[in-house]
Amino acid sequence: MSIPSHSKLMRTLTLLLFILGSCSLFSQNYQSNISIQIGGQARFSNPGPVNFAIDSLFNDIHRSARQSLSPVKWTMGFSGGIGYHKGRANLRLLGSVYSFTSTALYTQSGEDLRRDLRFSGMEGSLTLTSELIPITDIFGFNVGGGLSATNFRMATLVQAESSFDEAADLTDISSQWKVGFIIQTPFRVGIGPQVKVSVEPFYQVFFSPINAAALGEELFGQAGPLDKLRGDADHAGFTATIMVYLRRN
Repeated sequence: MSIPSHSKLMRTLTLLLFILGSCSLFSQNYQSNISIQIGGQARFSNPGPVNFAIDSLFNDIHRSARQSLSPVKWTMGFSGGIGYHKGRANLRLLGSVYSFTSTALYTQSGEDLRRDLRFSGMEGSLTLTSELIPITDIFGFNVGGGLSATNFRMATLVQAESSFDEAADLTDISSQWKVGFIIQTPFRVGIGPQVKVSVEPFYQVFFSPINAAALGEELFGQAGPLDKLRGDADHAGFTATIMVYLRRN
């Protein structure tokens, strides 16, 4: 008997959670509420194809660089959205932005150069969670998931150190939108009748791989191994959110 793949298993689990949450949301007779949510996100993005272009192509041919390009690991950003709450069910539409920047200082053909790299983007998601364990009246553990659309943007610029312009715009190398799904487990603490703080670990899986071939060619000067410059961008992270309810609970 074959073992289901990681992505297929996660997709099935997300769908089941979404269906169960939807039944919970629309079958309850509890009073509904609306919340405005703002916060921030930290993602351990670690995109393999992008980091291959940085480490195995650029840094490898500039081993004597005074400062190497840093691989993309943690990306940070802000988030904001609106939630609909009914009983234990929570439906949320959330938008977020994220970014990571890195700089290399090296010498090429006798000239001191500076290369800046930015990995950034934005995301929209629709998620449904349900309070699985109401630990106390003000503290609860939730579980759920949903769908996301994420933009991956790569940009870079090389300048002579002697004429470095801090205001110069980086050149976009590629911009890709990827659809995925999210599993999340929010911990929510009430700090008043209309305010909660939510800390939400999540894991995100995408339906298609990202492609860093254009970035690899820009950094390497020629086409790199395409099989290493195309791959999964699945990652974990967490969102910290302040939820302000329009109606007193």
